[in-house]
Amino acid sequence: MRFLITMRRNGTRTVKAAPELLRERAKQIRKMTEKGKLLWSCVFVSGGGAYVVDVDSAADLSNAVRANPAFKYCSVEIEPIVDAAGALEHAADLLDKVKKA
Repeated sequence: MRFLITMRRNGTRTVKAAPELLRERAKQIRKMTEKGKLLWSCVFVSGGGAYVVDVDSAADLSNAVRANPAFKYCSVEIEPIVDAAGALEHAADLLDKVKKA
């Protein structure tokens, strides 16, 4: 299942971004992308970022969120996502069934 994970800095707490942490996170992102688990990622100019993961279990989702070294400094939102075209077609089919009932 796919999830959109959005992370924003939590309050005004100062975060010291060590170069090693940033390089480690870049390495994690590349590894997850190569494995097909990370489908998209970005950082916000104002701080924080977002990414889309494709995971098989709640444990995999938890690992994807908590592996980020910035996790403890951020508020996190997790939204399940699906293909837009497929979801819209499914919704239209359901509406057709309701009209016929």
